[in-house]
Amino acid sequence: MIRSNPARSAVEVDISVADFVMPDAFRGGGIYVGTAGVLIVEMLDAAPSETVPFVVPAGIVLPIETRKVIKAGTTADDIVALH
Repeated sequence: MIRSNPARSAVEVDISVADFVMPDAFRGGGIYVGTAGVLIVEMLDAAPSETVPFVVPAGIVLPIETRKVIKAGTTADDIVALH
């Protein structure tokens, strides 16, 4: 469930080598995107390998529940998972 209270912790989303699998605790906290671009994710309740692209401006927090951030096609950068 997406929470409306402030994040208590954060982890860098590193997709420089491969897709980033969200740690369980971070799957519902949202994602901060520091550099504008396309963010490709696998949503928490979606079928495996079903992806959704988000075109996001810089400095936004997306209140989404994700299982993975996908390397291929993601052009956004400075991505942080929030919990």
